Amino acid sequence: GTIPSQLGRLSRLERLHMSHTHLSGTLPVELAQLRLLQNFWILNSRVRGTIPEQYKNMTAMRQMYLGFNDLSGTLPRLMVREFKQLEWLV
Repeated sequence: GTIPSQLGRLSRLERLHMSHTHLSGTLPVELAQLRLLQNFWILNSRVRGTIPEQYKNMTAMRQMYLGFNDLSGTLPRLMVREFKQLEWLV
């Protein structure tokens, strides 16, 4: 399956762990609405494409694990600057 864009409606969500689920598709832009999200783990799946520029709005982020997928491109510049609490980025 794919990552449901409806997850972006869960405005109080702080942790999203969906590793080893074999999810495919791209990272939904709608997840950028999760401004309280601190942990975002989607390791070892089949996610492809780029990290949406809108993810720079996820400023509460502490841990972002996206390794072992088929992502391409670079990190949005503002994302790196705005993630002041970031501890891990994989």
